[in-house]
Amino acid sequence: MRPVLLGVCVLTAACTGQVSDSPTAPASAALAPAHAQRQGGGQLPFHGSLTTENISPPPNAAETAVGNATHLGRFTAAITAVVDLATSEATGTITFTAANGDRLFATFVGQGVFIPPNVAQLTEVATISGGTGRFEGATGTFTMLRVEIIDFATGRAPGYGSFDGHIDLKD
Repeated sequence: MRPVLLGVCVLTAACTGQVSDSPTAPASAALAPAHAQRQGGGQLPFHGSLTTENISPPPNAAETAVGNATHLGRFTAAITAVVDLATSEATGTITFTAANGDRLFATFVGQGVFIPPNVAQLTEVATISGGTGRFEGATGTFTMLRVEIIDFATGRAPGYGSFDGHIDLKD
């Protein structure tokens, strides 16, 4: 029973925690949308914070997110994952949508850890696989760390987290 419980906890995320950069707060200069262009090519820092809300629980989990990130500014995101309930491992996709409608696509592999009585810690390693608008042809990687607080009575699991990595924008 514990592996199933752990699997259910892993990606039923929906964030209720506080993050330092609320998507409704004014964007800071550090997280404002950057229309950065590579100077001589290379990787640019890519980091941000988000809160999530679950739409459907594992094993076919779906979440929505809002946040603030470099090169995106304020964003919304859709996260889908297939979770192995026996191992708490997951594979999935993330689609970020910037305020201007440009989208950034990524795939990820993840692992969850259940911390009694009702906390799930998620680590997801993502690979950027392109996008639309200024993100067309983008590549890169980032690691997302999230915490979800599970309400077993309602099935909700609001969460919060952050991510850090790099992005390479096409010229």
